[in-house]
Amino acid sequence: MDQDSHCTAERELVEAVSRITTFSTTSPSDEEENQPKAEISCQMRKENPEKDDLRDSSSTLSPHSSMTTKELQEYWRNEKRQCRQVKLLFEIPSTRIVEHHLSKYVMYKIIILQTGSFDSNKSVIERRYSDFEKLHRNLLEEFSEEMEDVTFPKKTLTGNFTEEIINERKLAFKDYLRLLYSMKYIRRSKKFIDFLTRPELQE
Repeated sequence: MDQDSHCTAERELVEAVSRITTFSTTSPSDEEENQPKAEISCQMRKENPEKDDLRDSSSTLSPHSSMTTKELQEYWRNEKRQCRQVKLLFEIPSTRIVEHHLSKYVMYKIIILQTGSFDSNKSVIERRYSDFEKLHRNLLEEFSEEMEDVTFPKKTLTGNFTEEIINERKLAFKDYLRLLYSMKYIRRSKKFIDFLTRPELQE
């Protein structure tokens, strides 16, 4: 059951990311609008898929099943297709400075690439330093042990809008997201999924 629930959590993450609205100033391309749904690996059939399929079929299908051999083959073909390995890769290619009447901040454009499906999909979101900071704080509360060695870019009193600081943070945030995603329990957590999939952040 744990493997099934983990598979479901990761599939929901990838499907949610595939539905992210593009917040960059450019409109999404036709390719992005018509992107297929991504699939996720259950990691149940990694070493020997055929043996696992046989074991799974004997445990999940009742002896009174009326499925024909052809239907069984089609069933497992669909199962394998749904459990194809998918990974998320993160890139932060650009930033923009936003100025309001009383505030000024940097928005980081994050490209989330989904690899491993038949066609690689791409989603684009924008987040600011305070969004990353809130995510880090929330994850520390829930995953103190896992986050023990995770470093977060510190705030600076001055120079936040210099090209040097912005470029440093771009690289730091990219590595930060990759590291979080590499940790199984964090990438499946609601807090991490919310950070990647919320249509907009409430301020």
